Amino acid sequence: MAAQPAPPGRPEPRLPAGPRPVRRRGLGGTPLAALQPALAGAVHAYAWAGRPLARRWAEMLRQAGQDGNAFEVARWGRELTAVAGEGEGCWSDFVSLLIDRAQLQAGDRALALGQRAECHALERRFEEALEDFARALELGPGNASLYAARGQTLRVLGRLDDALRDFDRAIELAPDSETAVASRGVIRQRLGRLDEAVADLTRAIALRPSDDWAVAHRGEAYRMMGRYRLAVADFTEAIRLDPSYEFAYASRALARRRLGHHHEELADLDRAIELNPEYEWAYAQRGVTHRAAGRHDQAVADFTRAIELDPDYAWAYANRGVTYRQTGRYPEALADLTHALELDPTSAWALTNRGVTLRQTGQYREALADLERATERLPQDAWAVGNRAETLRVLGRDAEALADFDRALELRPSAWALARRASARRRTGDLEGAHADVDHALQLDLTEGEARFVRALLLLAAGSREAAADDLTVAYESARRSLAERPEDPVGLLRMAVVEAARERPGAVAHGRQALLRGAAGPLLDAAIRDLRELASWAGEDSRARRVLDVLVPASSAGGGAAD
Repeated sequence: MAAQPAPPGRPEPRLPAGPRPVRRRGLGGTPLAALQPALAGAVHAYAWAGRPLARRWAEMLRQAGQDGNAFEVARWGRELTAVAGEGEGCWSDFVSLLIDRAQLQAGDRALALGQRAECHALERRFEEALEDFARALELGPGNASLYAARGQTLRVLGRLDDALRDFDRAIELAPDSETAVASRGVIRQRLGRLDEAVADLTRAIALRPSDDWAVAHRGEAYRMMGRYRLAVADFTEAIRLDPSYEFAYASRALARRRLGHHHEELADLDRAIELNPEYEWAYAQRGVTHRAAGRHDQAVADFTRAIELDPDYAWAYANRGVTYRQTGRYPEALADLTHALELDPTSAWALTNRGVTLRQTGQYREALADLERATERLPQDAWAVGNRAETLRVLGRDAEALADFDRALELRPSAWALARRASARRRTGDLEGAHADVDHALQLDLTEGEARFVRALLLLAAGSREAAADDLTVAYESARRSLAERPEDPVGLLRMAVVEAARERPGAVAHGRQALLRGAAGPLLDAAIRDLRELASWAGEDSRARRVLDVLVPASSAGGGAAD
């Protein structure tokens, strides 16, 4: 499973900006004398209550200037009203006018610069935002809200350590700022400091229990810690506080996935998308849910929708590529995985999946190159290391494969890796080790087809055909299911040919021919021929294995050794 990307949360609430705005009282009597406090009040009006109050404040200045025959006051009112405009969004022009022309006191100017910096950040003009924050903090070094607001901008830029320092300073100045404490918790969560993240978010919730944003992000920290029941509880509480909170629904789905509650998982993702039909992350996660349930067409549709909403969504491309591979659509799989790596060259998960796809299409050198790069980037990833081992095994480089399988199993024991290490051990003559690996694999998963096949070969080599029958039946069912999903897959066709030959079934030769027609060649074909030669040596000249060999050997790099 991929290391999944961090889910998008909702925007942080506006930080408290400072004192309430100056009231109009007294402005009409001595308008010029009151002008500078009134202009400072315009800054506070915008900072405290946003556009509606700021617009009324500008209109108040205009009217007061007219009533008092004060041209300067009326002019300020008209100019502020003109840049105020209508609708929603940021008013950088409004605060710029006050910054550039009003004679503001240091604290008021700092507040105005901070507001303009937030506008720049919302409009993704980050350099200008950071310049304004720096100027604001020179004027107001004790303003906790400015540090917190700059911290939010640095977080968006991915400068998490710098953001953390700003939030630390904001909390030193205002220890009871729930928003700053919660935001620091989210920064610590993204830095992987999960215990500290939970501590901050718990403190923020104690300061304001109704903060659904803090509750949901504590749930996200619990989810990342593997504490899925606590995560579900927090996401459920966040939804109770805000029934339209799509992030909480989508994240609760991921926690429920890990608990095995798949029906509820799908319902949560459906609800998140219903609330926000353009929520690309929820579409991508629902694609994963559909794929795990075998609903590949629906998975592809969801990944495609996520990509339509965000054409640069590398993770969605990679997951669609994996889905294509699982249905045997290898050209589309390689195209998607390659594009995912163009968008995000650092993705070891996409690199591993492309390596697996290349191996399954017989491009072993390219596969090994991808898997080498993936394991360099993620040396602790059992799945990447295990797939490099499997590629080496298919190439016949069993000693190197065994070293990689050992490492993968140290990192995370799995029936898949144990079964394939058993195969490599059997080929190198370590029959005792092969038996031990098979037994361990089947303790973890009785249906592991490779393990049952290897044990069948071990039993056949010992002359125990009857004892091997059950294992061959399970191996056959595993191969049949694989072919049902990917009927033109040369890997599956070759495996079916070998298993049917071991069972002395008439379909063995036909499956061998189909495998050749579908491109079976190179190390993959050589490995099948090795197994068939062993089977023929036990079963005799008139065996199914010998008949399949007569079909495969002429096409193999093994050449004329078939009759040896």
